[in-house]
Amino acid sequence: MRVLSKLRFRTKITLGMTAVILFFALALSWPATRMTTDALMEELRTRDRVLARNLAARAAGPMLASDLLRLKNMVDDLKKVDGVEYAFFLDAKGRIAAHTFAGGFPVELVRVNPGPASGSPSVVLLETGDGRIYDAAAPILIEGVDFGRARVGLSRTGQEARVRRLLLYIAAATGVALFLAVGAGVLFSRRVTRRLNLLRRHAEEVVTGDLDIRAGRPLYKNCWEIMDCGLENCPAHGDRERRCWYLAGTLCPDCRDDGTGDIRDSCSRCPVYRANKGDEIQDLAEAFDVMTLTLKARIKELRAVRDGLIQAQKMESVGKLAGGVAHEINTPLGIILGYAQLLQEDVPEDEEMRRDLEIIEKQAKVCRKIVADLLGFSCRAESEKLEMCFNNS
Repeated sequence: MRVLSKLRFRTKITLGMTAVILFFALALSWPATRMTTDALMEELRTRDRVLARNLAARAAGPMLASDLLRLKNMVDDLKKVDGVEYAFFLDAKGRIAAHTFAGGFPVELVRVNPGPASGSPSVVLLETGDGRIYDAAAPILIEGVDFGRARVGLSRTGQEARVRRLLLYIAAATGVALFLAVGAGVLFSRRVTRRLNLLRRHAEEVVTGDLDIRAGRPLYKNCWEIMDCGLENCPAHGDRERRCWYLAGTLCPDCRDDGTGDIRDSCSRCPVYRANKGDEIQDLAEAFDVMTLTLKARIKELRAVRDGLIQAQKMESVGKLAGGVAHEINTPLGIILGYAQLLQEDVPEDEEMRRDLEIIEKQAKVCRKIVADLLGFSCRAESEKLEMCFNNS
């Protein structure tokens, strides 16, 4: 299990699909092989019965007339049929009337399958040194009287060789089918994992700060183009990055978000949803894109708040500096203004020095106003008028 957990997801899917295909192929091939083999063997036994029955029916006249030459020709003609190992006739007393054996008739063959006196031929499987043979014995009946037996032997070994060839062809075809199935499974797993790997790479890029990446496929046609609604004030109108079912407050009359669940529950009959919906991986990619867009908007808001805080801190620092400077400048400025006013009292109005002192006084007052404005900027205090009583009684 630890080794399996270290494999790639694509490899796991491929191995899993291959294992499932092999399991069902083996599970189905064994009973199919057995059924095919049994059907072919049963077909061989049925053929043996038919040959024996037909031979018995044709031999009725020659057996009645004791025409041994004709019986010999009949078994020789049957011996030429593919798969027939031998054929012979027995009379009512169990004596050989005609046979196809070139090296002499094996007498022990008479007793292995005596056959029924009437009805369907009996079939017995015989083991010989060269292989196995189905021996069929059919009664020769003339007006209900038993005149002997017709015996036909079909080679089961030859049929088994044909069965093996057939099974070999089936195995080869199954192998080719398995190869094609595994190849299709590999292509399928590659397609699925390629989309998952694309999502993973997009997630890694988002972690590194790239929020402009898009994992979902582009829309073939947008909702306002499909519905031809003309609702330009709708939140979905003009939004080419998000599906309309991910947006709240859409103005489409066919959309009804009652707040009880997924908004897509109300879109099942919507032509926009049917045209643009995808599978689960596509839904995941679209949700991923919505997440990145939301993160981008929130980060933009946070940056705006951060910039405002930084500016406020800067202004606070400037205010503190201005307040300190104003307090330091206000004292010598008051002295300059006071001395200029005192000197004006001692200087006549028509003299040049008096005009210079007035200029000094005026500019000192301007400086005092600037200092007062700096103090007001640093304090940012609002003034309020209140009634006060200084009478202690």
